[in-house]
Order: sequence, then structure tokens, then C-alpha cells
Amino acid sequence: KVFSGQLSEINFLHVLQMLRLEEKSGRLRLIDEETAYVFINKGKVTHCETSLLEGEEAFFELVSWTKGKFEFEADIEPTEYTMDAEIESLLFEGVRRMDEQGKHFDKDNPSTQIL
Repeated sequence: KVFSGQLSEINFLHVLQMLRLEEKSGRLRLIDEETAYVFINKGKVTHCETSLLEGEEAFFELVSWTKGKFEFEADIEPTEYTMDAEIESLLFEGVRRMDEQGKHFDKDNPSTQIL
């Protein structure tokens, strides 16, 4: 494991931003009521899956997760590639979608703070 933590302390988008800045490659596993996976290769998301969704649909579902834990393991490759998207563009789109859905960010709750 490279690092792990709680989504209630560091939200999903912040975790991705750190991985992008460090140009990490590997698998981010998110665990709450279900387990989801995001595979990253040096600043790009190459695959994302939840129990029901894959690709961008799965990614944007994960943007709304505010509890559970995450674990990042370096140098793990996906068995399939459903995405080829820059983390930065996904971050902006994720924030836009949350805003569009009326989900606001609470400055006192780290899990809702974005960028």
C-alpha cells in the first residue's frame, strides 16, 4: 500500500488530485457499502468500476461518496481499459456535476471540500 485513509477526512477528488500531482500509477480501491476501483496511469484514469457501473458513469458515481475508506496500491494495472481521461478534466467535471445536482460543499466538513 502506498497510502490509505477515510473519505470522511480526505474526499475522493482530493485523493485523485494528490495522485495526479505525484504522477502515480496503480489502483485506488474505495470501500463503503460496496467496493469500487479506479486505475490510474500517470495522471490519467484508465479504468473505473463499481458493482454496477464502469467507465465514466462509475467515476462520477464515486464523486458523491463521502464515507468509507480508500487504499492506493502502486503499479497495479487494470484487466480492461474503459477510460482514457486526464484526472484534471474529471475533477472539474465532477465538481460541475455535483454543483448541478445541488450538492454543496461544507467548509467545516473535509469530505465535501473540493480543490
